[in-house]
Order: sequence, then structure tokens, then C-alpha cells
Amino acid sequence: MNVKQYNKIFFIIVGIGLAIVISINIFFDIYRLVGISNWNRKYISANFRYLKEDYLKTHHQDFDAYIMGSSRANFYNARLASELLGYKYYSFATSAEHVDRIYEKLIWMKKQGFQIKQVILPLDYDFMFLTDDLPPDAIDTKEHPDVSGESWFSFYPPIFLKFDFNNWRKTIRDNFNKKKDLGYKFDVSTGHWYYIDRDAQIARSHEKYIKEKLDQKLPYVKGVGDRTRVNLDRLRKVIGFLKDEKIAYIVIINPYYSWTFQTFDLEAYKKWFSNVVKITGGVWNFSGLNTVTQNKYLYYDPSHFVWSVGDQVLRRIAEGTAVKPRSYNSFGDWVDGSDVESYVRTHFSQLPF
Repeated sequence: MNVKQYNKIFFIIVGIGLAIVISINIFFDIYRLVGISNWNRKYISANFRYLKEDYLKTHHQDFDAYIMGSSRANFYNARLASELLGYKYYSFATSAEHVDRIYEKLIWMKKQGFQIKQVILPLDYDFMFLTDDLPPDAIDTKEHPDVSGESWFSFYPPIFLKFDFNNWRKTIRDNFNKKKDLGYKFDVSTGHWYYIDRDAQIARSHEKYIKEKLDQKLPYVKGVGDRTRVNLDRLRKVIGFLKDEKIAYIVIINPYYSWTFQTFDLEAYKKWFSNVVKITGGVWNFSGLNTVTQNKYLYYDPSHFVWSVGDQVLRRIAEGTAVKPRSYNSFGDWVDGSDVESYVRTHFSQLPF
């Protein structure tokens, strides 16, 4: 075999290999970036950022308010928020969302001519303020290239050419397993995803589910350096943007599961909380140890509460700031700059850690 024949065979094999990889990525569509095949319905590591941004490019006229935050914010029902607060809400919650990404989205929305009358901004101390920034090359958390400014050429080829054997194997295994529950349901028209498999497991045996899902490792990893300071500065930019654009906003401190909350450094948390109140002008606090956060039946896992908790939060906010339960077990306090220091001393001082 001469060199010319060898090269020809080599390039044919390489071409076939690339064609197979591209075909598998398009057909399995693990990240839901293609939309050609709906075969993969049980194992989905969908990039909800991309899907929502792509949808809003042509449907933003249908909305005038947004819920923007991490995956926890997904469980604040956009339709209920619309009913209670009088705006047309869309859930812009995305997995592992960071403050800098929220600012990036707001800038993009302004450039696209979105009409934004109100924003609900649920905040996480752990994921949004303590962890490192999201890696820009992680496929399941990449922003739509129109939002990030990344070229389409640098965005799509790495996705279609990725040899992702472990995910392919899991996709095939789970989708051919008739006993395995459907993984996710995603409704792009509202921005919400639903844990179909978890709800099915809870319905079969809530006690068994709790033993398996709530006894997990620490749900976050602290980043390098003073991440809190960096992200507080970013929060100032987000709030400054909302004020400059005359957009009303509601800031929520999420109701972390009690076990998760007790992993925090309490003194650092109190300092962070006070700074957030001062930056935003006021927050709705649902964190701490209360009747909701200590109820293990109200959580999917150490990070995510169930839908009924999100409904309670929205209804509490709709009641308004005139209602101030202010007891140790209260769920939902309005805290502004006029009394944040006394609130921190009283509300967080009684915690048993």
C-alpha cells in the first residue's frame, strides 16, 4: 500500500468516525440543542439557558416580568406569580445560575428590546455567592451565543463533535429501561422544568425517597478567594441596572433546607445577609430554621424545595410588607435597611449552631 492509498483510507475512516459522532450527538440530543429527535426523554442533561434564550428571542412580547435565579428559582410558579402580582411572568431560572450571568442576560434583554416591568430575584448564598464562576466551555451551562457574544462557529462544533461515551451509554441504558421513570418535563412556554421521576418516586414511597435523596454530600463547593465580595459587587451592578432602567424588583432569600443552611458559616452568612439588604434596599427572607425549612417532606433534595413551598413564598409576598410575623419560626419576613441589624441579631441568634 502506497502513501496515497494509506492517506485516502485514513481520511475515509476519520470522516466516517466524525459522521458517527455528529449523528449520535444530533439523535441523542442530550443537551436539547438541536430539537430534531425527541427519543431521549429519560436521561436529559438539558441546557435550559439556551432553550429559554432561543425561545424568548421570538416570544418576549408575551411577557413583561421575569423570575431570574438558580434552579431553586424554577419552583416559583410563573403563572401563580402573574396571578398574584399582576404581571406576565416568565421563569428565567437556570441551573447553577450566577450573578454575573444574570447581569449578562439583562443587558441582552435590553438590546433585544424586551419590555421588563418587574423582576423577581431569588438569591442563594451558597451557589451564587460562594462558588467559582461557571466554566465557559461546559455545554450544559453555556449561554446562547446571541447572549454571550460567542460566535456560532465556536459554539456548535464542540457540541456536535464531542465524544461523550459515558453520557451516550447512560442515555441508551435509561431510555430502553421500561421501569425507569421519565426524567424531566420541560415547558419552554413558561420556562419551567418538572421532576417527573422524583414526583413518581415520592408518590410510591415518600419515606424511602427521603432516605435516598436527602442524605447527600454537601451540595456546594466553595470557590477560590473572596467569592462573596466579588459577587456582592456584581449584585450592585444588577440592582444598579434595574434602578437605571426603572424596573421594579423583588429580592428573595431562598428557603434553603435546614441541613444545607446549617453547613453555612453563620457569622459569614449574617454579614452577607446584611450586605444584600443594604445593596438591594430590602429583601424577603425565607431562610433560617423555620416550620418550612425544617420539614423534610417539603424538599426534593438538600438544594431544591417542592412546588408548594414556592407557592407559599409567592403568596406571602403578595400579602405585602404590612404583615410582619417576626417570630423564630416565621416564614417570610420583609427586611429593609432600617432594621436589618436588629433583625440579624434576633432572627439568626437563636439558631442552634
